[in-house]
Amino acid sequence: MHHLAIKRILKSAAIFSFLIAAFFAAGDAHAFITIQPASGPWTGAYPLYPDLQFYSPSPPISYSATYNYGCEQTGTDDLVCHKKYPTENTFDEYKCGNSSVSPSNLVNLGTAWLFNNCVFTGDSTAPSPFPVVTATPVSASQINVSWTPSFDSGSGMAFYRIFRFQGACCSPVPIVPNIDVPWTQTTYSHTGLSAGTSYGYYVLAYDVAGNPSGSGGTKYATTFSDGTAPSVPTGLTATAISPTQINLTWNPSTDNVGVAGYRIERCMGAGCASFVEITTSPVASFSDTGLLSSITYRYRVRAYDAATNLSGYSSIAEATTPAPPDTTPPTPAPVLSGSAISSTQIDLSWTPSSDPETGIASYRIYRGTLFPFFSMPLPIATVGGTTTTFSNSGLTPSVGYTYYVVAVNGQGLSVQSTSINISTPAPPDTTPPVFAFSSPAATLPAGTTFATLAGNTDETATCRYSTTSGLAFDSMTLFSTTGTTNHAQTITGLTDGTLYTYYVKCRDSVGNTNATDFSYMFQVDSPAPDTTPPVISNGAPTGVLVANTTSATMSVITNENAYCRYNQNSDIDFLLMLNALNSSNFQNHSVSLTGLTNGSSYLYYVRCQDTPAGNVNTSGYAISFSVAFPANVNPVALIVVSPATAGTAPFTISADGSGSYDTDGSIAQYIWNWGDGTPNTLGVPNASHTYTIAGTYILSLTVIDNQGGSGTANQTITVSVAAVPPPPPVSTSVCTAACTTNADCTPDICGPSGFCIAQGGGAGPTRFDGYLSRTDGSMSQPTPATFPAGTTSVIMSVKTDVNADCQYTTFINTPYGASAMKTFSTTGTTAHAVTLTGLSSVAAATHDYYVRCRDLATDSVNDTDYTISFITNAPNIVAGPNPYTCLINPNFISNNVPYLFDICIPK
Repeated sequence: MHHLAIKRILKSAAIFSFLIAAFFAAGDAHAFITIQPASGPWTGAYPLYPDLQFYSPSPPISYSATYNYGCEQTGTDDLVCHKKYPTENTFDEYKCGNSSVSPSNLVNLGTAWLFNNCVFTGDSTAPSPFPVVTATPVSASQINVSWTPSFDSGSGMAFYRIFRFQGACCSPVPIVPNIDVPWTQTTYSHTGLSAGTSYGYYVLAYDVAGNPSGSGGTKYATTFSDGTAPSVPTGLTATAISPTQINLTWNPSTDNVGVAGYRIERCMGAGCASFVEITTSPVASFSDTGLLSSITYRYRVRAYDAATNLSGYSSIAEATTPAPPDTTPPTPAPVLSGSAISSTQIDLSWTPSSDPETGIASYRIYRGTLFPFFSMPLPIATVGGTTTTFSNSGLTPSVGYTYYVVAVNGQGLSVQSTSINISTPAPPDTTPPVFAFSSPAATLPAGTTFATLAGNTDETATCRYSTTSGLAFDSMTLFSTTGTTNHAQTITGLTDGTLYTYYVKCRDSVGNTNATDFSYMFQVDSPAPDTTPPVISNGAPTGVLVANTTSATMSVITNENAYCRYNQNSDIDFLLMLNALNSSNFQNHSVSLTGLTNGSSYLYYVRCQDTPAGNVNTSGYAISFSVAFPANVNPVALIVVSPATAGTAPFTISADGSGSYDTDGSIAQYIWNWGDGTPNTLGVPNASHTYTIAGTYILSLTVIDNQGGSGTANQTITVSVAAVPPPPPVSTSVCTAACTTNADCTPDICGPSGFCIAQGGGAGPTRFDGYLSRTDGSMSQPTPATFPAGTTSVIMSVKTDVNADCQYTTFINTPYGASAMKTFSTTGTTAHAVTLTGLSSVAAATHDYYVRCRDLATDSVNDTDYTISFITNAPNIVAGPNPYTCLINPNFISNNVPYLFDICIPK
């Protein structure tokens, strides 16, 4: 049994080609007869297999990109065809004809070559892999089927056969006939189906030898249940809004389930009908952008639902995009001119502009101000494109305006004129001045007897006033100050509790006069009852009056009229005070005080009563002062020496100081300082002394008067005998051993002064020669030292072996540089000193100071203390002149003056 099928009809240059395929029932061999249009032997396209090409001997074999075929003539009568699969690197050869066949097997038909007897034999291998099917419903009546391709390395792929079923997987009903599609096709659309129905599919691949592949499995799909298409969209409109955009709108469609969207199709050109879908829209509108200008576009729309049911097409709407916009502004720019024709109007005119493309559509007039205030120009009017004048009315007089005009073409492009400035004149003055009162206040305080009637006008004017209303301007009284914008007049004779009304009229510089009065009322308040006593201030005298003042004026001031009295030492009631102060004007009060004495203090109390209310101060105003003592005149010391002021040792002299005197008191003490280091002689006007050592001495006598003043006289004493060695000094402190080496002082060291001293160990400079002395330079002692009672300050000194900075404290083991350390006032070399003050003079005390230093060259500091100590003795307490107890220190001499009573305190 033979099957004959017409597989494809091709049209090429009005010549038809046919491919006739005969399939043997056994399926083991196939003969192909091809009638092919060609321009030469073995050229053209194989109809069933578009990738197969026939070639003459030159050019050589060529292969397509997918399945590669080629044929070549191997002899005079043989044509060998090759095919190559992309996954293989070898060729299969098939001879068309053989060497015993006549060349007549290749028949030149004039327009084609007949190529027959091409037999493919020996192929029993089925295509692979098996096609794997995918079934996808796309509507209520269509399912799309696709599958994976198969390949055949034998006779080659021929076609795919699609097997279809209706129903579920368990009881499907075959649908006949089966569908065969070319081997190059791997998709199939099954249409005309029932809504909501299941369908199954599997596909077999067949090669040229008729071998079928196995099935890749049956796949089922169910069509959508919705088979109702949406309604046809209506009212489609197309509107061109720019040269590149057309907006579409239409009335929404309806659907039994719901409209999913709209498919929009377009074609270009007037009357066009080749519509192409360009997009979808979920809403009943769409903006089509990116178009060409000056082109007509036509549109139609149809709706679809979720089951892809499509409505019918809407009516066609079209729109033409406009030409591109005009981008050239008008020319030339307007030339603007104008003038003020009144105080409220300016007329403008300008030369016209032109635009050859869109013409002048309008002129915009802009206005701003220059003075009295500045404002940016803003548009105030727009006139037609043929108008070149404008009247700007309703302006403000005396204002500077600035204008410019903008010419606008049909496309909205513009050109601006230059600006011009025009000022409106001031309007003629026909308005009289406006007067505003500024004083007096509406209510004046009681006691006011005069006030200033004053006010201001809004322009320069002359003003008059009256206490009668309605008078003519010239019949009124002229303000004393007027003629500008400020006007004033002093009103006198005012009385408490009275109401006053004044009337004012003014006339400006051009004669405009007020027709009606400007009136103003004010009153002087009635006095409130006085319940407040007078306030007293500025009491005098105060402080300390100079010595020998015997009289002074005591005075006070009150804030109101009053009578004042005073009392000495105690504050009493006003009526009990018997001494009155004189009043010059009832607010200034004074009295002369006499009998004042030096060194006396005075206290007075003053009270006052106002008049006429009679209010009295309930407490006195205190005035206190004193009279100073006169300055003390120091006593004069006189020395008379006998028998002479020079002699040989031992040389005894007698000194007579009885001639000393005090002009304002008496001499209370005599102090003789012999000048040779021996103790002073105290308390006697005459004394004698023996000098035992040769030398020149200054004998001094200091006398002290009963007010503490002092005077001193000196006399030079010359002794010319050989010097007698003085006795060794007596020290009240602990003795220090003499030394020559450190071995003499173990564990201390031998200091530079030849005495054993303690030193601070450890790092840093060596410290030695710790000494203490009184601030007058006397009683210099090494540490530890002892000082008599009454010592309140001491000089502490120490030496170092190198230049150093030294510090001290009363706290043991305090590091150098700590906040508790204090720096010697004299330091930075090898000698260091500081004055210690504030020592107690009324009790015995032990003072310990700890010294640490820093080497200025190496920055090395002491890490141990160097101790300097001293004791101040307590004074003897004896009975002094009643009512005092005195601390006595008979040995306390400072500045050559002995102090027998250091401190006296009340018993």
